[in-house]
Amino acid sequence: MARKTHIQIEDRNPWGDEIDESVLNDPGVDSTYVEGYSDVRRNRELAVRDGKRPPSLRHRLQWARAKTYDGQRYDGQRVMHWQVNKHHKMLPYDEALKLGYMVDKNPAITKGEDGLAYLGERVLMYAPAEVAAANLQKVNKNRKDLADKPKRDMEAATERFNKDTKGAHAEPFAYVGDDPDDIT
Repeated sequence: MARKTHIQIEDRNPWGDEIDESVLNDPGVDSTYVEGYSDVRRNRELAVRDGKRPPSLRHRLQWARAKTYDGQRYDGQRVMHWQVNKHHKMLPYDEALKLGYMVDKNPAITKGEDGLAYLGERVLMYAPAEVAAANLQKVNKNRKDLADKPKRDMEAATERFNKDTKGAHAEPFAYVGDDPDDIT
């Protein structure tokens, strides 16, 4: 006797809307591809990799979640993150075209009722180059601070240990930095 299936599993699209399969299956273009930005950014990154100094991008584009996964309810948590913390603005579909970002060439990108460019439940946001550069400097500083924190913590712990033991050892301990036995 064959068992009946009691649980039915359906694959859901994490982007909410159905996206054109031809775009998803094209190995040269992904669903977030924006002609006039994605291609220019890729060429710039390749030039930087090769040691060249290409001009900066005019804007930084970012897809931010604006609706819940079912697309029914506005969920501006990620939009607010980009607006408040990163000083990005929502990019209207027509404005994107005027700036030379060919959102109309990607069938997965649609014009919403509010005039904004959408990719499923995500909305297209942008920031001028100066704002994007300032955000990058902030991220790099935070990354460096986080990388240096373990060293500072170990130095402070060594200092506290030497202070707490008050000469109980012939010589005080010293933090020497990286592991001298590490050959990697």
